[in-house]
Amino acid sequence: MIRYRWITLSSANRIVCRPWSAVNKSRAMDSLRKQFALNLRQARYEAGLSQEALADACDLHRTEISLLERCKRSPRLGRS
Repeated sequence: MIRYRWITLSSANRIVCRPWSAVNKSRAMDSLRKQFALNLRQARYEAGLSQEALADACDLHRTEISLLERCKRSPRLGRS
């Protein structure tokens, strides 16, 4: 049996029903993404690197580091 949680979206003035597991996974991913972003920024500052220098060292585009630090992109493993 799936338990549901009711969530009110005030901007749209409607109620959306999502499974508990989806709500919990979403919150967990947001918190992991935020923690990763903080750790990345702190490590970069401690190493004395700019975002561009870090991107070059990691073979990434320079905007990728900015997106990761601002939680606009999730980190990924490997290359596609």
